[in-house]
Amino acid sequence: MAELPVREEVATGLPVATSCFDAWRWWIFALLAAPTLVPLVIWPGFFFPYVVPRNLFFRVAIEIASALLVVVLLRDRRRLALSDDYTFIALLLFVIAAAISAAFSPAPTHSYFGDFERMGGVWAWFHLLLFYVLLRALDDRQFRLLLNCAFIVGLLATAYGLAEYQRLWIQARGVNVRAAAITGTFGNSGLLAGYLVVVIALAAFLAARTRRFRSLHLGAAGAGAIALFLTQNRSAVLAIGAGLVAGAAIYSNLPEVKRDKPLARVPFFLAATLLIVAVGMARINPAGSISAMLPAVFTKGGGSWVDEGRIVQWRAAAEGFRDRPLVGYGIENHNVVWATHFNPDVYKRNEDIFDRTHNQFLEVLATTGLLGFLTFSGIFVAFAYALRSGHRAGGLGATEVSVLAASMIAYCVYLFFWFFDLSAAMLWVILLAIASRAALG
Repeated sequence: MAELPVREEVATGLPVATSCFDAWRWWIFALLAAPTLVPLVIWPGFFFPYVVPRNLFFRVAIEIASALLVVVLLRDRRRLALSDDYTFIALLLFVIAAAISAAFSPAPTHSYFGDFERMGGVWAWFHLLLFYVLLRALDDRQFRLLLNCAFIVGLLATAYGLAEYQRLWIQARGVNVRAAAITGTFGNSGLLAGYLVVVIALAAFLAARTRRFRSLHLGAAGAGAIALFLTQNRSAVLAIGAGLVAGAAIYSNLPEVKRDKPLARVPFFLAATLLIVAVGMARINPAGSISAMLPAVFTKGGGSWVDEGRIVQWRAAAEGFRDRPLVGYGIENHNVVWATHFNPDVYKRNEDIFDRTHNQFLEVLATTGLLGFLTFSGIFVAFAYALRSGHRAGGLGATEVSVLAASMIAYCVYLFFWFFDLSAAMLWVILLAIASRAALG
């Protein structure tokens, strides 16, 4: 009687499929590939058409994939090898901290489940945690395919944004179209800008990772940068500039680059310097000839990168943290913080309703307290550790490490003025998984 094929162990701790009947990995892959379409999911006429349909689509796919993974693990009496995955541990600790904060919150239900406008809360973060676990369960081939799926969707979203600008140009016949902000498939230029920051990061990583289709990846990154400028979002432009500087600094200080490519840093620093000089000149003289040649985002908002409304919200968040320093007001409850520390100065902007701090780090501090803030910071520390380990293990080259580090720094700068949105957060989790997989093999 023929013996059954031996199952081999892989880095994820899961068995490799050995027969046509053991195709569960591909089912999980399909269920994970589907959510990469989230940025393109719009249901006209549905309430909050850019938010609710996307989140429901994402959560259903993740829940089905998670249930399938549990069945497979129970059937094969296996477990995921995640005890050495510090990024997973950091994400898990943050979800636990957010749940504890919600339990002591003045509005616990809203903190656990959020609302239809944002679809956030502990429940949303739990699904992002499951998404990360499922990414770790894929084999290398499937993970590469998933990266390509996310890249293609990002390319389509970018193309849609550029086509939107062309429509605006045709409708306005070129008059004042320079100041128009595209919103793409997001209905919000700021959220589109955040997504494009991570799309550019993914395209740059794929270009650094493989020579095949490198021109396509670099071209997509360039198109994404153009679309990002057309969103007229100052935060995203600042984020890209910071990412360029950080990437250049990190790349030029890696040992193998110092030894073999001493001049490799020059192009990065030149690009960053040109961007900084252009921004500075545009801010000093908004009506000058140089400003006229640049996207309107460079001169938008006068002489300040931070508008007064955000500063008012930041102050409220700081006061909220002083009220409840340990566990905060509960994740998603900035509106409670704002109601408690309302500042009439906000009427100077003709806007008095804020459900976001417009600074993800301050919002985490005010809504989840020190417990949540420390665990949230731990996610980024774990990412940095994974990059370092992956580089030392040979899983990531110098260019890849620099791109991933610069990408995370750029997204952090963006989050300093904005907040998480599912489409961008999903790609952010993918970046976390890239580093972890490289570190753990």
